[in-house]
Amino acid sequence: MSIDRSSCRWHLANKILMIFFVVLFLATVDPLHARYLIAHKIASGGFGEVYAGVRKKDGMPVALKVVSKKRMPEMNTVR
Repeated sequence: MSIDRSSCRWHLANKILMIFFVVLFLATVDPLHARYLIAHKIASGGFGEVYAGVRKKDGMPVALKVVSKKRMPEMNTVR
């Protein structure tokens, strides 16, 4: 049985393209995930949760505080 290499390349290219678009979609939908790799929850409290993470642009370890929506006076307020 012979394998059609051009067909295999086409399928691989399509899979890579689909993964690229999924990553691009997630980056535009969730800007937090576009800039940071989020590892695990460190703590939670009345205002929200704190996660350990890494800033993608330089690999700096960070703590990310995600404030719950009910604690935000306006949806677009970010500090």
